[in-house]
Amino acid sequence: GASIKFGHRLVNVKLPADSESPTQLEFTMGGGGTCLTACFGPVIGSDGAGSALRRAVPAFEASSDILAAGYKEVLLPAHCSQTLDQFGLHIWPRGDHFLMGLANKDGSFTGTLYLANEGDLSFSSLNSEEKWRQFLNEHYADALPYMDGVDKAAEQLYNNPLGMLGTVKVAPWRVGNRIA
Repeated sequence: GASIKFGHRLVNVKLPADSESPTQLEFTMGGGGTCLTACFGPVIGSDGAGSALRRAVPAFEASSDILAAGYKEVLLPAHCSQTLDQFGLHIWPRGDHFLMGLANKDGSFTGTLYLANEGDLSFSSLNSEEKWRQFLNEHYADALPYMDGVDKAAEQLYNNPLGMLGTVKVAPWRVGNRIA
């Protein structure tokens, strides 16, 4: 079975010359200098847009496009979201923006608001807690009870970092039967 390890950072990939030997991955652990080298059969990269695995494999040619929209997260606390289905994906669509809620193990939800980065109605135009309150009251009044009210939601959305969205294209998508 698969083993998932957190707190490991990939620093090197060694592709073997022959098809029988395993791929070697070298990691640092826990932010320190401790090094671990592990040998693997097939390796599937799932380390995101800034993939260290993709950068370490010369055969991969990649391009990326940053989208004109981004996202911010807001907590839907467990004590406010008890009526939401814990096994459902919750979406509040609003034309060119939307809020999505995904369940956490503790009964809370992570709300993710997707919106244009620039423009009249955008993350750049929502530059104060008051503007966030107005936006939320106008567009997401039905979701505010799950966010513990407009004041808490506006504070989080004003202060939380803006996440980038993009598309990464890689070719080839695999190297032999070793890395994908």
